[in-house]
Amino acid sequence: MAIVWGAGIGGFGTPLGGAMNLVAIEYIEKFTGMEYMYITWTVKMLPYLLILVIGIGIYLLTVKTDSKTLPGSREYFKNEYKKLGKIKKSEVISLAFFIAAVVLAFTRPLYEKMLPEFKPYYAFLLAGLALFFIKGDDKKALISWETAAKDFNWGLIILFSGGLAAGNLIISTKAADALSQSAVSIQLTDVFILAILFITLGIFLANASSNTAATAVLIPVVISIVGALAPDPMPFIYISAAACNCAYVLPTSIRAIPIGYGMDVKFMLKKGIAAVVISLVLLSIVAYIQIIMQ
Repeated sequence: MAIVWGAGIGGFGTPLGGAMNLVAIEYIEKFTGMEYMYITWTVKMLPYLLILVIGIGIYLLTVKTDSKTLPGSREYFKNEYKKLGKIKKSEVISLAFFIAAVVLAFTRPLYEKMLPEFKPYYAFLLAGLALFFIKGDDKKALISWETAAKDFNWGLIILFSGGLAAGNLIISTKAADALSQSAVSIQLTDVFILAILFITLGIFLANASSNTAATAVLIPVVISIVGALAPDPMPFIYISAAACNCAYVLPTSIRAIPIGYGMDVKFMLKKGIAAVVISLVLLSIVAYIQIIMQ
């Protein structure tokens, strides 16, 4: 449970952590009409990431277990490490291209004016394409089309594009505008109450569906509502995106993996509800500090 929760929370620390972050950035760029820098996302999301990691980490330490240690785990990892052997030429090349793409993505502000159209995703695209022509240890290209077609995560691409389609549907049908008008009509102008509402909705949607779907649905609504009530919607977007990554309860998305390995669904449900409450309180505190006190 610690592994799957950690993978979920840690995913929003950088834009590369999951499709949900790229969906949020897509809407930010549409809203501002400007390119959004990956490093900006990491800096802005760091407070939310730290407080959630610390809070949920402390909570996990309070969960009672049958044993305090995992006998044989050290030997297991040592044996697995030995099986890997020495790093191969193919692995070195692949790692170098990946690191280069990551560096280009996060140092985008340094060459933005020089290469205005070279967005971060082009760095990963070019790195992947290059590996089709670079030979590895077996004198064959590091990537072949057969390997790419079989091993590529097409489901992620469908989820990403489907999430964007759902968000665009909310905008094109004027559903987001209707929600914003409703918020104004009932005089829901307290920005802190709005922040709590967005956090609650984000956590609920993430637990009921997936982080990406929750982000795609909520962010357009946040932009529409806050745009009419607050001068700067960006803090609300950040807090909502963080909330959309707080999924702990149901065995959906990545949380289905530990269930498949034998974890009791009731155990995750029971402990997950407490984690949801803790995340709601912690994010509300950060929202108050960043939105009200500034």
